[in-house]
Amino acid sequence: MQKNVIVCDSVSDRVQRIRAACSGFFTVIQETFEMDWGCQESPPLAILIFFNGTESGTEVAIKFLQNMHSSAGVMLYGNVASISVAERVQLTLLGVTEFFDASNPVFPGELANALVHLAGEKEQEEKEKLRLAACLNDLGVVASSQTMRQVFLQALKASRHDFPVLVEGETGVGKEEVAKVIHNLSGRPKECLAVVNCSAISPMLAESDFFGHVHGSFSGSTQHREGIFSNTSGGTLILDEVGELPLFLQPKVLRVVEKRVVRPVGADKESVIDTRVISITNQRLCDMVAQGRFREDLYHRLAVFEITVPPLRDRLEEIGPLALQFFARHGTKVKTFGSGVLEVLQMFPWTGNSRQLESLVRLAIANGIEGEVFDFKHLPKQVLKKIIPHPVSRPCTGPAEDLTQALASQQLVESSVIGDLDTTLAAGRKEADISRIKAALKKHGNNRIRAAAELGISRMGLYKKLHKYGLIGNGAAH
Repeated sequence: MQKNVIVCDSVSDRVQRIRAACSGFFTVIQETFEMDWGCQESPPLAILIFFNGTESGTEVAIKFLQNMHSSAGVMLYGNVASISVAERVQLTLLGVTEFFDASNPVFPGELANALVHLAGEKEQEEKEKLRLAACLNDLGVVASSQTMRQVFLQALKASRHDFPVLVEGETGVGKEEVAKVIHNLSGRPKECLAVVNCSAISPMLAESDFFGHVHGSFSGSTQHREGIFSNTSGGTLILDEVGELPLFLQPKVLRVVEKRVVRPVGADKESVIDTRVISITNQRLCDMVAQGRFREDLYHRLAVFEITVPPLRDRLEEIGPLALQFFARHGTKVKTFGSGVLEVLQMFPWTGNSRQLESLVRLAIANGIEGEVFDFKHLPKQVLKKIIPHPVSRPCTGPAEDLTQALASQQLVESSVIGDLDTTLAAGRKEADISRIKAALKKHGNNRIRAAAELGISRMGLYKKLHKYGLIGNGAAH
C-alpha cells in the first residue's frame, strides 16, 4: 500500500525529481505553505519542506511548523548548509528529523532511503501500539484520554531498554500502573516483579533488606539472607516513594544501580545482579536535590528516562470509565450515569485523583446504590458542596417539621440547583480548557507542537480548540 508524501515546494522541477525518486513506493503530492490541514483525510507519512537558505525562508518554515497539525515526519531540503546551529535546534524542536542538501547529486536517493526507513518505523510503531493496548487490557488500565495515551507511549519506549526510569506524579494518579506496564512490556518475567515502599523500611534494617546479609554479620543473623535487589535479579524492582530513601543509604543504592553489583552486609565481595529499577514518587526529586534532601548523582542515575503522570483533573474524560471500572471491581451492577452526574464529577477538583474517585464509589456503594444507574441522588453531599460556590440553604419551618420533611426540603434545594448546573458546568469546563491552553502556549513560547504535547492532544486537536475558543488572531496564539 502506497503512502502519501507531501512536498511544500512551488518549483515543479524539484518536486518532479522527488516524485521520480519515490516512484513505486510513495505518492508525492505537491502543496504550498498555505495548505488546508482540514482537507487531509489521513496523516501523510512525511512532509518535505523546501528551504531556500534565506532568513525569510527560515521564518516561513518555522511559522509553518508552528501551525502544522499532523503526526507526519518532517524533513527539510534545500540550502540547509546556511542554517545556523540555533535555527537547527529550533527546527528540530519543532519536529524536523532530517536535513538534506538538495544540491548534492545523491539527494534523491538519500531522501528515498530516509522515507523507506520512516515507513518501516511507522509500521513497527503500529505493531508496538497493538502490543501496548493488549498489555493495558490485561492489567485493566484505563487510558481513554490522549494525555494518558501519550504517557503509556512513553512507557512503551522505556520498556525497550533496561535504563532506570523515574515516574513522577501526584498521589493516586496511577504511577505504579505505569511502572507495571513498563515491566510487562520489557520481556522480563512477569512474576519477577517487586514493589518496595521506601518510606516503610526501617532505617535499622534498611541495608539488610536491600542488600542482604551473611551469617554472623551482626547480632541475631543466624543465616544468610538475600536482599531485595538480589531477589529481583532478572526482573524489575519498583522503588515506591523513592524520595523517602534515607540519605545514608543513597550512595549504596547508587552503586547498585550504576554498577549492577551488590554486597550483602558482612560479605567480602560483591555479586553481579540484573535488576531493572523503576522509581516512583509524588515529590519533585529535582527540587529535593536543590534542597539537599536527595543526592544529585543518584537522581541522575534514577532519572535516565522520566515520565510524568498527569492528575485526574487534566484528563476529565477518564473519570467516567474509571468510575465504572471501580463499580465493577466492587461487584455492583452500575453501568451508566444519570443526567448531569458525569458533568458534576468532572467539575470536582479530585486532589486525591483516582484513589479519591474510588473512595467516592465505595461510599456510594455503602449508601446502598442499586441498579445500573449512578444517579444524582447517589452523589455525596461533599461533592455537591465542592462545585457549588454558594450552597443554598432552606431553614426548617419550626420544631414541628420532622426528619422526613427536612430531607424532602434538602432534596428540593438540590434539585433546584441542578437546573443551573448544565450552564455552570459547561462554562467552567470552557474556562478551564482556555486557561490550560493559554498556559501551555505561554510556557512554550506559542510553539503549538510542544503545547499540544503538554496538553496531551494532537496538533490538529489544538488547532480546532484555538478556533473554537476564538484564540487565533487575538494575540493568545499565533
